[in-house]
Amino acid sequence: MKKYLFLSLLLLVVACGKNKVEDTKTEKEKVTSEKEFVVVEKEIQISKEEKEIKEEKVILEEEKVAVEEEKLIEKAPYLVSRSRLTSEVQNKEPRQEKKEYGLNERAFFFTEVKEIGANARKISHKWYHVDDMGNEKLNATVKLEVRGNRWRTWSSKQLNHSGQWIVRVEDHLGNVMVEDKLMVR
Repeated sequence: MKKYLFLSLLLLVVACGKNKVEDTKTEKEKVTSEKEFVVVEKEIQISKEEKEIKEEKVILEEEKVAVEEEKLIEKAPYLVSRSRLTSEVQNKEPRQEKKEYGLNERAFFFTEVKEIGANARKISHKWYHVDDMGNEKLNATVKLEVRGNRWRTWSSKQLNHSGQWIVRVEDHLGNVMVEDKLMVR
């Protein structure tokens, strides 16, 4: 009976030890498995981030190309080939140049633009009055569309202040292309 009890106890100890080894092994496997899962998860996250970075690079490259194309369009050569202050325009042509006007008289500013390119553009005629202190005050802005290889256009202004006036032609980017001065007495 002692022998039987001893063998039973021995089997019980071995069985318990075996279960503990298996439990420990299972825990190690779980930890290893979890670590592998975390590593795989991180690799997936990194590959997603790499993909997003590549997509952002492509988008940035496309935006850069678009900006460069816009710059080429903006730099398209077009120029003011003629401009004139006058008291009238007939048949799309300015009459005699006039630089001195009476108060409340109407002045016309004629502009001919060439080499516009394929796209229509806008220019502005900006009419400034110069006060007694020499300060320019914007009095009127007239936006004009120009298109075609050669385009003639004009604006007019009733001159309601005496003194010096300046008329500036600006391109669609706000660059001054030409300016002229007149006097109101």
